[in-house]
Amino acid sequence: MPNHIHGIVLLVVESLQCNDSTTTTKPNQFMSDISPKSGSVSTIIRSYKSVCTKHIHIHHPDFNFGWQSKFHDHIIRNHEEYIRIENYIINNPKNWKDDKLYKL
Repeated sequence: MPNHIHGIVLLVVESLQCNDSTTTTKPNQFMSDISPKSGSVSTIIRSYKSVCTKHIHIHHPDFNFGWQSKFHDHIIRNHEEYIRIENYIINNPKNWKDDKLYKL
């Protein structure tokens, strides 16, 4: 779609970590504890947006480009759900003319 992107990110989780900031007294440590961790979905999306933004600004400096500040994430729990979401992503561009931001 010209005005948004869909994607599937595969994460291999070896262990789950919880941010527990209740035992922290130092402000810098508190911020470190609540910041996105390396390899997290937030960090992956932030890095992707950064690389794309730099590329767009270099190759299309006059283009008025900006990102939505947030993103929607969803955990795919089984193969059937994966197939449904994959089909939605593949077929989504066919709906561009029905999009409220579509301009002739």
